[in-house]
Amino acid sequence: MAFVRDRLFPGGLGNVVLALAHRNYRIYAGGNAVSLVGIWMQRVAVGWLAWTLTHSGTWLGVMSMAEFFPVVFLSPLAGALADRRDRVGIIRVTQIAGSVEASLLAVLVYTGAITIELLLGADIAARRLQRHCPAARAWR
Repeated sequence: MAFVRDRLFPGGLGNVVLALAHRNYRIYAGGNAVSLVGIWMQRVAVGWLAWTLTHSGTWLGVMSMAEFFPVVFLSPLAGALADRRDRVGIIRVTQIAGSVEASLLAVLVYTGAITIELLLGADIAARRLQRHCPAARAWR
């Protein structure tokens, strides 16, 4: 009966359990979950910091635009790069870039040297390419 039920309802937790039976997928899914939590925490923190620095809705909009601007315009180039280069190496570089940017922001905030311009520059420079890395999406 369980076999018939599985054919009638192919989705559900059964597929998740089957996927998690593979060690490599468990490592990938666990690392991706931790990474996404960190990315969302940083996303909220950057918006909050932009508001704290400026108390301006305009700057919040500029920070949001800075988040999605590279995705729209750089994704085709990044996709072509991902097709021609080692995907694992690209993913490593983008993860390191995101870590360096987060560490730099932490130091700037801790020392009180952060300005909205530095926040915007750091936001455009490293984090966005790391977040939407086509090499990670094209993983096989």
